[in-house]
Amino acid sequence: MGESMAKRIGSVPYLNSAPLTCGIEGETEFLPPSRLAKRLRAGGLAAGLVSITEVLFNDLYDTLDGVAVASDGPVKSVFVAHKKPLEQVEVIHCDTASLSSVNLLKVTLAKRGLSPRLEPFGDYDRAAERDAVLLIGNPGLEFLRSRHDHKILDLGQAWREDTGLPFVFAVWAIRRDQRPPGLGQKLLQAKRDGLAKLDEIIATHPEFDAELRAAYLREHIRFDLGEREKQGIACFVERLRAITDETVYEPKYIAGFRWLIGGLVCYCRGERWEQTAKAQQRTTCSGPSCSATSPARCCGRCWANCFRLSAWCTPRAALARTTSACRARSSRWR
Repeated sequence: MGESMAKRIGSVPYLNSAPLTCGIEGETEFLPPSRLAKRLRAGGLAAGLVSITEVLFNDLYDTLDGVAVASDGPVKSVFVAHKKPLEQVEVIHCDTASLSSVNLLKVTLAKRGLSPRLEPFGDYDRAAERDAVLLIGNPGLEFLRSRHDHKILDLGQAWREDTGLPFVFAVWAIRRDQRPPGLGQKLLQAKRDGLAKLDEIIATHPEFDAELRAAYLREHIRFDLGEREKQGIACFVERLRAITDETVYEPKYIAGFRWLIGGLVCYCRGERWEQTAKAQQRTTCSGPSCSATSPARCCGRCWANCFRLSAWCTPRAALARTTSACRARSSRWR
């Protein structure tokens, strides 16, 4: 599988992507967000960890369920640094590496009744000289560590205050015309491995210091794409449509696993619970968003939402109900 997918996966060279490309670095091409999006759009990659707006403005992709780069409050690495009050700012110089951040800025400004001119910007060394500048990713983190006299508008925090929801900055987008076998499973496994090795990533990653890496990856960045994150995306879609004439598409979520249950194939997000003697001994729900220690205390959505393609596992106590519910919705099965 590794050779067939060599360099068919793309990601960004930022600290926040490290836990999502754990173990697949050798077959991943790392590019700035805007270049990555262009490469994926042109068909040069099968999948990319791209800005959410690449998915929303181009009806070419399926979005892998369960994985995201998101925040539910301050994100730290996406912000406007401004010397004057925002109401007095006439021009904001924008790092155009991420269209999600630029569009989030537009939505945030519109919410406040502001309409400064947005101009492209790429000279990070001169960021401190600008009256107002939008910075993202590692350059943003570097700016915060340096001396400056700017006030900071964290766009993750602004979105949380405006909507009460998380904001999703990036997702795994998979081209519908290019889906190598096992690609979704590989990307989900990379996330699992990355989160399991998060202490190691924090300790050994070459960028920044361990204290910053720990605070950033543990407190500010979220890696799940669950129901609240999807609500955040839906809200972003609605607000984008209010400020642009471009078509904004609803994302199409797909799961990375295909499991047989009762002779049917279920597309789910978690680990399969076999209907075998071995499964009868399992006592832990292994879904990434469920911390139950027994099937009886499982999150419940594991089986109830299986037919909505957002299941995490199928506990033995619910296996019969899963099969029955999904048979009743056979159009969701392949």
